[in-house]
Amino acid sequence: MYLIKNQQVKNLKHDMQNEKQRYANEMANLTAKMMDRKMQIHSQRENAKAAVTMFKWGKFNDVQTDFRARAQKEKELILEYQEEARELERMEAELIARLHNTQAMERAAFLELEKAMISASQPKKERIMIIEEMTEVPTLEKEEESIT
Repeated sequence: MYLIKNQQVKNLKHDMQNEKQRYANEMANLTAKMMDRKMQIHSQRENAKAAVTMFKWGKFNDVQTDFRARAQKEKELILEYQEEARELERMEAELIARLHNTQAMERAAFLELEKAMISASQPKKERIMIIEEMTEVPTLEKEEESIT
């Protein structure tokens, strides 16, 4: 009986040692799995951070490119409008010059018409005298110039 009990104790110790070893192995495996999972999560977190950063930089670059394109378009529009304004100013100056010429021609025509109407309203003898005076005045001025 003692031998049987001794054998049972040895078997029990052996079973406990095996169970302890199995438990230690399981814990080591579990710890390794947890460490792997922790590293995997850490890696995923870092990858996600990098992806977010890349996305933000991509968005920033897109916005910056869009801003530059709009600014360039606006500059081109400004230059186009400035050129159009210069052309309009040139046309305005040309039209004003034509208007001044037309006004000068109209004034001369009205003065001529006024003189014709005044001379037509005077008797024929006076008209002849005025015409003679007008033709004599330049000759008198020429004589005065030659004397001096």
